[in-house]
Amino acid sequence: MIKFSSKSLPFSERIYIAFRIAFLETQERLALAEQLELDSHRTFGYLTHVPFLKGVPAQVQLDLLLDLWDKHLSKETFSSTYLDEAIVYAVCETAANLIRSEPKHAQRCIESGPLKSAARINHAFAEELQQLHLDYAGDGHYLLLSQFQDFPPEAANNHKDQYGIIAEKADSLFDALSRWNVLPGYEERASGLLTDEEIEQLSSMIDFTRLAGKMKNGS
Repeated sequence: MIKFSSKSLPFSERIYIAFRIAFLETQERLALAEQLELDSHRTFGYLTHVPFLKGVPAQVQLDLLLDLWDKHLSKETFSSTYLDEAIVYAVCETAANLIRSEPKHAQRCIESGPLKSAARINHAFAEELQQLHLDYAGDGHYLLLSQFQDFPPEAANNHKDQYGIIAEKADSLFDALSRWNVLPGYEERASGLLTDEEIEQLSSMIDFTRLAGKMKNGS
């Protein structure tokens, strides 16, 4: 379980749907990039909703999502970092956008999943997803950091202090930017979000398991 400020994020159908749609949408774009042999500096995936994290490789985005999903289902309680809050924001925005623009595609993403859902996929549900991230990741400090990147260090630190940005919670964002690889054990972390068949398909994706090294060497 993950604790955001003073409240924990409970398991819900909305959380499951947001995480699943964001994962599958990013995975589809990663597969398309592999087919079209797109160059390594292309940016796509759910984390492009967070300007500071738009450079995180898509396969790492997927792994980060699975890691947060696993912590969400854990009996252990975790205090949220800015990265956790950014992921909740980004998956909710990604899912809400797809529901509005391609509701039938969003419905298929849900119907093919491991959990049965009776949710009505419409504009009202998209608004519920956006309200969800406002309830749990509403401070938006992770959205401010990109504004300070070009500032001198002292000025940047002054602005961070002014907006109440906590350095320790921000470290996770920098860690995400420095990652190029998928960590072992993603199959277990995907439990409850993906079907067994989808996990097997993920394991067979060259870009998910091996592209990291190619991107790093070619960047």
